[in-house]
Amino acid sequence: GTYSNTTFKHKDVANASINYNKLTAEATFNVMEALNPSAYPTSSAFQLVAHTGAGLNFGKSKVTDQTDMMANFQVGIKPQYNISNRIGVFLDGTYIMNFKQNYGFNGMSIPGESETTGSYVTGLIGVAIKLGR
Repeated sequence: GTYSNTTFKHKDVANASINYNKLTAEATFNVMEALNPSAYPTSSAFQLVAHTGAGLNFGKSKVTDQTDMMANFQVGIKPQYNISNRIGVFLDGTYIMNFKQNYGFNGMSIPGESETTGSYVTGLIGVAIKLGR
């Protein structure tokens, strides 16, 4: 699963923003292992993992000071280069879709709608460290 904290701010209006705290349960699929099963479970320098899941997203509007509780669905891809058996660097691109969203990405109510479906894309660069075997 994943946790993320994302803030959207309006570039021209100081207090027009929303902060998301997202919890998602995910399933992963190792694409490289599926393409070449004989090379696994030995360590490979490169991995490509697809992931998808569903969860909850809590959006705190700075404009109204209200919290918007939404369901979410996400799908993404994560290429990783392993420097050693325990350390790797990765990129991650994820598409997130919010259901029953009441506030726009500027933190304001959506005109003419009580709730809608909104979506956004995130990109991450990170370091993965294996703590166990």
